[in-house]
Amino acid sequence: MKALNIKSSEKGNVLFYILIAVALLAALSFAVSQSGRGNVNKLSKDKARIYATDMIEYGNIIASAVGQLRLRGCSKNEINFENNISAGYTNPNAPADKSCDVFNINGGGVVYKRPPEAMTLSGNAINYYFNAQNEIKNIGTTCAASTCSDLLLLSQSINQESCIAINELLDITNPSGIPPVSPINLSTPKFTGTFGYDETMGDIASDTVIAGKKSGCSRDNVCGGGTECYTFFRVLWSQ
Repeated sequence: MKALNIKSSEKGNVLFYILIAVALLAALSFAVSQSGRGNVNKLSKDKARIYATDMIEYGNIIASAVGQLRLRGCSKNEINFENNISAGYTNPNAPADKSCDVFNINGGGVVYKRPPEAMTLSGNAINYYFNAQNEIKNIGTTCAASTCSDLLLLSQSINQESCIAINELLDITNPSGIPPVSPINLSTPKFTGTFGYDETMGDIASDTVIAGKKSGCSRDNVCGGGTECYTFFRVLWSQ
């Protein structure tokens, strides 16, 4: 009987240790899941800043190339954004030797690329556009006419997180933590040598923080169905 009691005691101790191990494992799993959740949120914000930096730097590269072409004697109507990825930019005014082509080795020598897919607003396509239909208030001359419109690099339909990160990096205020509203059509028509006029960006109460900024991000409601769009802009040529 004494030996039986010892064995029963041993079995009881083993069961006790197993229960402790299960409890510790459950606690560890919960802690890891909570820690992982925090890291995901932080990583998401960090990634947004990385992608935003990439977009801002690419805008600066293209602006620098346009500036170089301008110094070489290319007129605003000769700048050509023709490329082998996004169609519709052939400028009939551009010199045949490609000397005013931003994406040609004989001109600006820039390689055309698409924005990071991770910046895409769900359900929408993302790309870079070139447009000369709007002006940014206090950039160059502001006159609400085609003679004052700025040549812009744009990327429409980016997500809110990336848009917020862009403005934070550029010291642009996001009112109440959300990008400023600027309801203008920024993506069409594509620039092929002609300047027009639709709107002035930075002259209404909701987007005054953009006035005088050569680069930034705004939001509007042109995606359809009331969906908010977020648009990156970079001035390439101001008048």
